[in-house]
Amino acid sequence: MPQPKIWHDNTTARFVGDTFKRIRAVLRPGETRPLFIADAVAGTEEREHELETKSQLQWMQDFQDFTNGINTYFRMSEIYKSLYQNYCDSGVNLELNPVDNEFAAGTPMQAYLDVGIDALRVIIGALVNTGRQPPKTILDFPSGSGRVTRHLQAFFPDAVVVASDLYDRHLQFCAEILKVETIVSRENFDEIDFQREFDLIFCGSLLTHLPEPQFRAALRLLARSLSPTGIAIVTVHGRRSEYIQKNKPDGWNYLPDVAYAAKDAETLIAKEGFAYVEYDSSVTTALFPKQQTYGVSFSRPPLDNEPGGRRKKHSYSGLHRARLAQPPGRAHHRTSRSKRFLRTQS
Repeated sequence: MPQPKIWHDNTTARFVGDTFKRIRAVLRPGETRPLFIADAVAGTEEREHELETKSQLQWMQDFQDFTNGINTYFRMSEIYKSLYQNYCDSGVNLELNPVDNEFAAGTPMQAYLDVGIDALRVIIGALVNTGRQPPKTILDFPSGSGRVTRHLQAFFPDAVVVASDLYDRHLQFCAEILKVETIVSRENFDEIDFQREFDLIFCGSLLTHLPEPQFRAALRLLARSLSPTGIAIVTVHGRRSEYIQKNKPDGWNYLPDVAYAAKDAETLIAKEGFAYVEYDSSVTTALFPKQQTYGVSFSRPPLDNEPGGRRKKHSYSGLHRARLAQPPGRAHHRTSRSKRFLRTQS
């Protein structure tokens, strides 16, 4: 699969410099030629001649093309602002599934809801920033008992929302209470065919728990399930998760330090860009009986820095991720079901 073009600094500088020359040409129509230094940004005599002969009308069109991205952003912002107002006015279904293991005993109701709200924040940010119209078909995968599904349903009332999960108790709740379509998932992602394409797929807390073969298979499933203009928002354990694992005490990190060290996960992450540590079998049996393997994965982007400032390409996947910064003052919600289980068993 061809890799997306990477705009290096010199290319960007050349583009920006040329664009501002065009802008100046538009803003000073009385000039016989635009303000331009031939070799300032890799210019040539041919290019200078082209600039001299282009009509002011053409320059205006070029400037309009340049601003289209900004115009699209603000136009999309207005559309989603209207949807947000309707979301606030209509509210969200707050009924919870009593057998939802995402809502373990002692979990504050607000903490459960905040995770769904925060997921919606990331989703809307991605849609607006990429200039996408509100999706008409949405997949929440895996859905659980609708922790995020309920917010997607409320925010996009005209969309077809589909919940997919391995476990019947989740799907029954989503169908009967949240009134969304449901599809039974499979552990072998290569065997799944949703029989439709989606404009939006939210995949939270799935790849974060898979070994590399299933991690890759899940990405293949998401790719073939998107519509031509679709977008998938996928959560992974990146460098911040590495930091949490290495610097937080047991009970606040993802795995007991002993389990993390036993797999030499830190070395694997640095070398391969990927590491996976299996949960204790008692956790998998108690919480995920339909799954043969379940644990914690750590993954890095394909390109990462080596010591000495060199660039190294990890081979684990072609996944390119956009980083969406956490707003200042916002709590980071991690709801690891296995961790709560381990604490209750200690």
